[in-house]
Amino acid sequence: MRKTAAMAVAALALAGLAYGGGDAQKDLAAMQGKWSVQSIKESDGKGPPEDFLKDIEVIVKDDTMKIQLTSKKETLDAFKMKLDASKKPKAVDFTHTEGPDKGKTELGIYKIEGDTLTICVNDFDKERPTTFATKDGTKISVIVMKKVK
Repeated sequence: MRKTAAMAVAALALAGLAYGGGDAQKDLAAMQGKWSVQSIKESDGKGPPEDFLKDIEVIVKDDTMKIQLTSKKETLDAFKMKLDASKKPKAVDFTHTEGPDKGKTELGIYKIEGDTLTICVNDFDKERPTTFATKDGTKISVIVMKKVK
């Protein structure tokens, strides 16, 4: 019995490390489900057309995020997420699990405000964004999503 309890405590401790502690686990739980993309701003301050945004659905299940086109029922990209809620702003690493970028990691930051999830990511650059803003000459994107109820 003690061995089982010790193993359970060790497993919880490792899970906490994988997600940066209790707040990260709470954030990951809040991210679960479907999200609609409200806006995407890229380094030039622009983003894709609004009709394209309406066709994108983001699904978070466990520590996996999938970006799908609803009209074609096609996955555009999929990632494993590693959250670190102890950082200011909160940090997230997105590691591609499919496609030509499989195995590559993008560094980002995130915030959850009610039913809004905002992610700022630096596409394949070694520097993590420090603010939720785009910047000319970079590959930073800011994505704002609303939870689908």
